[in-house]
Amino acid sequence: MHDLSFPRSASASDANRPIRSNLLTGFVRYLRHRRDDLWGRHDRIQTMNAWIVERICPSSRRPVPSNAARAAPHPSWTEVVAGRGLTADSLRRRYEAEATPARAFLVAALLSGSIHAHRLWRGDWSGACASLGAFLILLSLALPLACRCWQIRARALESPRVFLRHPSRWWPASLPDDYQP
Repeated sequence: MHDLSFPRSASASDANRPIRSNLLTGFVRYLRHRRDDLWGRHDRIQTMNAWIVERICPSSRRPVPSNAARAAPHPSWTEVVAGRGLTADSLRRRYEAEATPARAFLVAALLSGSIHAHRLWRGDWSGACASLGAFLILLSLALPLACRCWQIRARALESPRVFLRHPSRWWPASLPDDYQP
């Protein structure tokens, strides 16, 4: 029997070597430039935001932050509630309207996460990736709703970062009967 496969030439593998090394060198250079962002230095975020604004907006349309806007204190919860004319009943209705889908999405995300763990245990990598994707999508649908519910329940205008660092706050428990904003 004759071998019908094409012989591999040494020049073909040598020709791909510079491309691979250039790609690897470029990737390593990218990681070095972004290592502070990857490892969590928060002062670099300001620089990246300024760079993004510079790239997106032409110099004539760049937003110019005023000193008064930077120096102005953030409004408190009571100021926002009073300014928008919200009452305890309207906040309770909004809370209940957002708490129900948040609970449903969180339960579905937990179910999808358990399916992901089971598929990983069974060695079904494609199924594990699919259920991981479903878990992340359901979690991304649940967390904004749960964050708004938490802000109403806690009577605070904290950033979403504070909310995300405490997973025990994610479940929107029911409001007390004597809730006042």
